[in-house]
Amino acid sequence: MRRDTAAQLMIYCNTCGNKYNEYNWTLESAGSLPDGRAPQITFLKMLYEAAHGSAAYDEVYIYCPGCHERFRFGLLKKPPLDEVEAYLARVGAEYMDEVY
Repeated sequence: MRRDTAAQLMIYCNTCGNKYNEYNWTLESAGSLPDGRAPQITFLKMLYEAAHGSAAYDEVYIYCPGCHERFRFGLLKKPPLDEVEAYLARVGAEYMDEVY
């Protein structure tokens, strides 16, 4: 789990206009998968790879933890690399590599 449970990386939802912590995005997206689906990686892993130029998750559907709207990860406004790496330093690489 997260090394520093107080760490926050706030992510803006394009649909409802509110910001929610990365951890809540992870739980909402993982909790929305139907039974029998492949495990969900952490939202941080997707953000980290996108911040390093990967488009691998652009077509993956994610769910806002506030409005519960479903949309593609590629449409999300992502935080800059320095914010993602600062958050990763606080929560630990072990958390980023977990699956749900």
